[in-house]
Amino acid sequence: MTSLGPPTAEGLTCADWETLGHLVRLPLLPAGVLGELLGTARPSSASRRLGRLGARGLVRAVTVPARSGQGGRPLALWQLTPTGWGVVAPGHDAEPLGRRRPTNDLPRHWPRMVATYELLGALVTGARADWGRVYLLAWEAPWRRYSLWPGSGVHGLELPAAAILAASDGEGNCADSRSRLLLLPDLGWSPVAHHRRTVRHLVALRSAWDDVFPTLVVATTEAPGRAAAWREVIARVATQEGESPLAAQVVTWVDVRERRLRLHSYGGSDLAPSADRVPAPTRRGQVALTRAISARPVPVRAAAGLTFDRHAVLQLVGRHPFLPREHVAAVLGVRVRDARARLERLVAAGLVRWVGAAADDEPLPLGLAREELAALELCELTRTGLRLLAALLGLPLARAERLQGLAGGGPERPTHTRRPLARALAHTLGADAVFVALHVASRGGRGDGLVRWDNAAASARGRCRPDGYGVYRLGGRDVGFFLEYDRGTEKAAQYAGKWAAYYAYRDSGRAAQDYAAFPTILVVTAGSEEPVLRSARAAAVGRAAALRILTTTTGWVAAHPQGMLGPIWRTPDSADRHFWVRGPNNSGAYMPRLVWPTVADSRPERGRQSCSTSCSGPSDTSRSATNGAASSHASGGNDGRRP
Repeated sequence: MTSLGPPTAEGLTCADWETLGHLVRLPLLPAGVLGELLGTARPSSASRRLGRLGARGLVRAVTVPARSGQGGRPLALWQLTPTGWGVVAPGHDAEPLGRRRPTNDLPRHWPRMVATYELLGALVTGARADWGRVYLLAWEAPWRRYSLWPGSGVHGLELPAAAILAASDGEGNCADSRSRLLLLPDLGWSPVAHHRRTVRHLVALRSAWDDVFPTLVVATTEAPGRAAAWREVIARVATQEGESPLAAQVVTWVDVRERRLRLHSYGGSDLAPSADRVPAPTRRGQVALTRAISARPVPVRAAAGLTFDRHAVLQLVGRHPFLPREHVAAVLGVRVRDARARLERLVAAGLVRWVGAAADDEPLPLGLAREELAALELCELTRTGLRLLAALLGLPLARAERLQGLAGGGPERPTHTRRPLARALAHTLGADAVFVALHVASRGGRGDGLVRWDNAAASARGRCRPDGYGVYRLGGRDVGFFLEYDRGTEKAAQYAGKWAAYYAYRDSGRAAQDYAAFPTILVVTAGSEEPVLRSARAAAVGRAAALRILTTTTGWVAAHPQGMLGPIWRTPDSADRHFWVRGPNNSGAYMPRLVWPTVADSRPERGRQSCSTSCSGPSDTSRSATNGAASSHASGGNDGRRP
């Protein structure tokens, strides 16, 4: 056999070496961002250069779903091959290269990494408009430091990346104009208030910094008020600590995509003080200790082959476990057999499991025969699937459980959020069915419809624990609502406790941080509405402003042609039925099963009213009340969740 010998660098141009050098520091780099770092006139120039290097076996691309997640052309992320590392390794330190050897896997937080690269490309483009040629002088990803607070121990601080951009003096040398930057891409998966700890530790770290502290650059979503919320958090945390605000620049992803960023030059030395020097205590008595930590990305093999349709299934099932197969198909807008095929592929990949299948011996409190339960094909994510979804969200799994309500893992390794959902499975299925019914009823509304659906765990705030939170988009305006679902088993006293928790949450001021206006409370009950209405009227006595509560029954939802969007709602102070929001008229649309039996319901008891009786259609007297009813309760004000 003829040996090919060691890889050769013959024929590589200076531009090729520069390209390889960028891929050493920035693995899995999009071609567009690489072109901006290289200063090419057209994006296609970088693609052609990568193509030539790929033909020589020095680089390769990993294809991932498009950044929007809504379809479109996949995104190619470029990295060095083992042959490419053999070419560049002699000129680099061996230890850092060993941590970045290429594999067939993607790092856990690759969506956040790609977003960081996009932010870097926008900053380079903005600096080039002011300086001309720009160099990436330093890059550290992730940027990790420790801060020690007396009495509270050592606290870790991590940001996705830090960079130093330097201007060229026209002869290929770095000029004095430099920008030291800390990059923080905000993908919108967690409230801005949860970043207060990060800002607080940055303020503490700056107090021990003996040079100009890097500028914090935050790229956030276009949600109304989110950029303002970031600026408020940065200013408020510094004020509470008795310090001046951090040097920060808050932009939106629209600014990043359209490359509308501008920078100023900052003096000073490197990003961090010397590792062998312990800074002196500050005037507030804190001591900040800093040291870099090597990045150890956790590979996720399934991420590289995750297509758009499978990604949508993963997002849906991860937030709403125990969904029947028909409900998954209804939410995704596909045929039932297509939804099952997608689920089967995820089951084969070890990301999804069937709940209640013949091989599943978990006892479930649902009043159905084993064959009926298996025919529903309930599904949930496995532990591996949950870790993958949390990584796609850029969050650790424990934090994704708390913020996003991720649940699943099976009976062997369940999440904390799975246990209450499984214990009250009939209630879980019924509450999910209400959201599915709203989604189906609103389909075809020219951009209107259900645009957000949070489960009970993600919606809980202290003692205020609704069964879900949703946002309905109506004419470009977002209308938020809480859902309270009742199988007809709750008493007036239990509702009184619910209303007290809602009033306490609203009046405490915490709701004003979470929502632009307090959401409407939609109550869907399988029993009588009277306990709900009486308790709501009693709870409003003596209040300056009553909660906006609308009630209906599962019978009204199932019987009306428009379902959830029909004139089926009433207030505690009126017997007339009104619209909640006016949506499209999807008569004959799929109506999911709204009431599910429990094991206790399946036991015959004397004097018990069956579920089918209590949730039958509305009476003729109730129907007549809707004739000519006004829609004054359609949607007053913006109830959208605050950023």
